[in-house]
Amino acid sequence: MRVVAAYIALIAVAEASVAFGDPLIGAIVYSILLVAMLTHCAVRLAAERGPGEEQRNPDPAQAIAALAFLPVIRLVSMSVPVGGSSEASQSLVVGASLLAAIVWAAWGVRLPASRLRPRFPALDLLAVCLAPLLAYDAYILLRPASLAEGARWTQLGTAALAVALVAVVEELVFRGFIQTAFFRLYGSSAPLWSSAVYVISYLGVGPRGMIALAAVLGLLFGWLVQRSGSLLGVTVSHALVNVGLFVLLPHVLSDSSA
Repeated sequence: MRVVAAYIALIAVAEASVAFGDPLIGAIVYSILLVAMLTHCAVRLAAERGPGEEQRNPDPAQAIAALAFLPVIRLVSMSVPVGGSSEASQSLVVGASLLAAIVWAAWGVRLPASRLRPRFPALDLLAVCLAPLLAYDAYILLRPASLAEGARWTQLGTAALAVALVAVVEELVFRGFIQTAFFRLYGSSAPLWSSAVYVISYLGVGPRGMIALAAVLGLLFGWLVQRSGSLLGVTVSHALVNVGLFVLLPHVLSDSSA
């Protein structure tokens, strides 16, 4: 468990470097971390294990493998070229690529992930119903500009799909892989640990109010996933929050206030 906490601390150092220092240093730290994590997992998972060992001694390798998605996400997002296409189009390409990689990991590597089918529909419905309120409150707090490059339906649709894909990727990684792996190590406190990692991942994302939003969503969605055993409700809710916050509300409210 100490080695997992050490990796989380190093991720915080890398993200702080991106946010408050030199992004190049952050990229270097993330690259070293990614190699170290994958090497650690390969060595640990290759070791022979006796029957019942996993129950007696929780294996941190799965948690480390899940955390390895964070350097991948950050390095991919930092390597996307700035010019030549809109921010929404770039986000769409990055989100689709990462989603494909995560689906491959879930199917091929068999990392632990919560199921997408509903088990407690009432909790899933609660998560979805909270989305409009969360999106509006977040918009009042952050006042972000619309991610859409214009007001045409194609531009709004591209932006909406891009931010929805980001939400799906984040839920699969943080509440799926990371929280599920952390549950084997930390038990019922897993949502707190996964939320802490989620907040750390937003240190380099502006405006600073995004950190507070990440804390609220991380704790709320983490609790809902732990109670329901499903990612379905929080994934739909997170997608709706992103679309409302970054596409619809800036477009509608900025037009009405003009």
